[in-house]
Amino acid sequence: IFYALRSKVKPRVKVDVCIGIIILVIINGLFKNGPRASVTILMILIALISLLGYKRNQAIILYLIVASSYISVGLFGRYFYQPFGDYSFGIWLSHGLILMLVGLLIQLYNSTYISSLKDLLEETQSNYKQLNASKKELEETKKLLENAIAHSPSGIMIADAESVTIRLANSAAFFIHG
Repeated sequence: IFYALRSKVKPRVKVDVCIGIIILVIINGLFKNGPRASVTILMILIALISLLGYKRNQAIILYLIVASSYISVGLFGRYFYQPFGDYSFGIWLSHGLILMLVGLLIQLYNSTYISSLKDLLEETQSNYKQLNASKKELEETKKLLENAIAHSPSGIMIADAESVTIRLANSAAFFIHG
């Protein structure tokens, strides 16, 4: 669906939907397998994906909410579903805190990296605009000089000295030199 609507759907909406799907998969895994669920990579994926649609502070807050929810599932999940078994809250807490720390470090590192890339992109765009402006100015100057040479009553010739090739000559030069 996103591929078909890729130009019509805003990046923030795409990020929100992806994060929502990942959260549903995490919840499903946690309630089926308890702390044995392989959700660590999904939690880290949320940390990475959130930076694509949110500002750094918003992404950090979102990730803290998700990681806190993970810890809350460990605290209260055993009352709702049996597979949680005898896992102590300490296991959930330590695993959740490690996920929080790793996710936040990834977000801080990547947001700095993304910020640097954005700055580089802005500088590149600025340089590109300057080059285009310079190119346009050079083209206008070239046209002006070619027009001045072509309409000059004096004979003007530009030749390559080594190969004696005439590179440019106006009509007055042809009239004078035959």
